[in-house]
Order: sequence, then structure tokens, then C-alpha cells
Amino acid sequence: MAIRLVRQAQVAGVPHEDIPHYVDHQAATMALSGWEREALLSLLIDTIRPYRPFQGGYNNGQHRAQAMLDAGVRRTLVERY
Repeated sequence: MAIRLVRQAQVAGVPHEDIPHYVDHQAATMALSGWEREALLSLLIDTIRPYRPFQGGYNNGQHRAQAMLDAGVRRTLVERY
């Protein structure tokens, strides 16, 4: 859902910094639980940034990405710089 809504925003010409607001607005029209909506928005607010080193030597999102892989997720959003 996150990938689809971000692509939809990009096609609509939504500026990068406004995409989380756009996705939140779209999510509000869907039958999502509070947890699902929170999870969706967290992918946009706390993005996986493989280009930005994180204090301690890990890339931002490395642990999150591994947890998602462990849960069976095979596609997600990654912020490209």
C-alpha cells in the first residue's frame, strides 16, 4: 500500500516533502486500523536511508529492514538521495 500511494503521489506531481501528508490524506479514506495507518506513515516519516550512516556504524533503517525481511516483507520504500 505504501509503495502504491507514494507512486500515486509522484504521478500526481506531489513534491517530495509533501508526500507523507498526501499519503496520510489518502489513508484516511481507507478502512485501516489505527495500527495499520501508523505503520504506513512510519514508512514515510522514519525512512530507510542507506546513504546516511547512523551513529554506531549501522545505516539508518538496517535493523528495521532486517525485521521486515524476517516478517516476510520483500518490497518496501527506501529513500533515494
